[in-house]
Amino acid sequence: MEESLNEVAKLRIRMQNLAKAEEALTIGVEAFLTRWEKLCLVLKEPSKASREAILGSRADAYEALREALESQSKVEHERSHLPESLGSLLLDLENSFKRYLVNEKAS
Repeated sequence: MEESLNEVAKLRIRMQNLAKAEEALTIGVEAFLTRWEKLCLVLKEPSKASREAILGSRADAYEALREALESQSKVEHERSHLPESLGSLLLDLENSFKRYLVNEKAS
């Protein structure tokens, strides 16, 4: 049963890590949208911005997109741990029931 309790604790930590990763993703996507908006506004009236400003806005948008995609990757990674933990809990529960039945017969 100790293994089950450890697995429950591990799953709780994994859920917290997933929630943090999802929060970082939300922030990253919002940053991307802000930078993309800025790029769109610059491109809407290119005569009002220097070439360097336009290229800088484009680079900022690309960087924000890269960061958002990296955050998405971390969410996927954290999410991938959930089935593993749930499967371990299920197997451990089954093994606990088997031990219970063996001990019950021995009593």
